[in-house]
Amino acid sequence: MRLTLKKPDLTQVVPVVLGSLLAIGLIVAGIITKQDILVRYATTDPQTEKSVAPKPVVVAAVGDISCPPDLPVADDGCQMAAVRDAILRSNPDHVLVLGDLQYNAGEPEHFKTLFSPLWAGLKSRSFAVPGNHEYYTAEAKGYYDYWNDTQPQSKMAGETGKGYYSFDLGFWHLFALNSNCEYIGGCGEGSDQVRWLRQASAQNQTKACSLAFWHHPFFTSGRYANDTVSKNRSSVFWDTLQQTNTEIVLNGHEHLYERFATQNKDGLQDPNGIRQFVVGTGGYGYAAYPFKEPRLPTHEFGARTFGFLRLELKESSYSWQFIDINDQVLDHGVGICR
Repeated sequence: MRLTLKKPDLTQVVPVVLGSLLAIGLIVAGIITKQDILVRYATTDPQTEKSVAPKPVVVAAVGDISCPPDLPVADDGCQMAAVRDAILRSNPDHVLVLGDLQYNAGEPEHFKTLFSPLWAGLKSRSFAVPGNHEYYTAEAKGYYDYWNDTQPQSKMAGETGKGYYSFDLGFWHLFALNSNCEYIGGCGEGSDQVRWLRQASAQNQTKACSLAFWHHPFFTSGRYANDTVSKNRSSVFWDTLQQTNTEIVLNGHEHLYERFATQNKDGLQDPNGIRQFVVGTGGYGYAAYPFKEPRLPTHEFGARTFGFLRLELKESSYSWQFIDINDQVLDHGVGICR
C-alpha cells in the first residue's frame, strides 16, 4: 500500500513557530516573564474549551523589616521572621519590598548575615525600593550589593545608584520609585527621575491599570503626619501619577498599616483619585509609631501590628487584604481601575 503524506498548511504552522520563538527570545532577554505569557493566554479551559477569566497576579507588599543583631524578638518588635513566614504561607507570585529592609544602617555585613537568609525564599520573586536606612551606609552599598551583586542593574532593584525602574505584571504596569531624593539628584521638577517617570508613564499605553511604590508616604496619620520634608519628597510623583490615572500607591516608613480612600493630591476624597496604602509592618517594631489624632479625613483603616498587604491585580480591578502574622485578615476590599 502506498501512503500519501498530507502537506502541512504553512500559513498556520509558520506563525505558531515564529510566535513561540519570539516568546522564548523575549523571556531569555528578560523583557517578559513566563507569568506574562500564562496570564495573557490563560483564557480558555483546555478540558471544556470554554472561556475563563485571566488569572490575577497575586502580590505581597511590606517594608521596614529586619532588626540589627543586638535587638531581641519581642511582642512589639523584631517579628521579621514571623512576617516572612506569613508571606510564604500566602504564596504570592511576587513581593514588593517598600524600603528599610535592614536596620539600623543597611550595613553590607548585616545584609549578608541577617537579611539574606531571612529573605532567601522570597528574593527571586521580589521587586524592591530603598528606604532612608539603606542610605545610612554610603551609596546604599549593602542594599545594591544584595540585589544587584556585581552587576550594574537587576530586574529586582533597577540600576545601582538610581533605584527607580518599571515593569509589567500581568495586566498591570508598576513604577518603582526612589524617594531618597538627596542621594540621586532630586525628586522634583527637572530631576532625572521625574523626567524618566513622565516618559515611562507616557509609554505605558498597553496596560489598563498601574501601581507605584516608594518608601516615604505622601499621606499619613502616623508619626510623620506633620513632617512636610518627608511629604514633599513625593509631591511631584503624586502629580504625575494622578495625571496618568494610577490606581494604587504603596509606601512604608511609618511602622504601621494605614489605608486611605481614593483621593486627590489635596487630600480630598475623589473617585478618580489614587488609593494609598502604608505598609511599614515588616517586623522591625511599632512601639514608637502611634497614630496621631485626629487622623486624616481620608483615612479608612489602620492597625499597629505586624503583617503584609496581599493584592490581587486583575484585568480591570484589584482586591486587597491586610494579613497579620497569625494569618488573620484585618482589612479587605476591592477597587476598579480608572
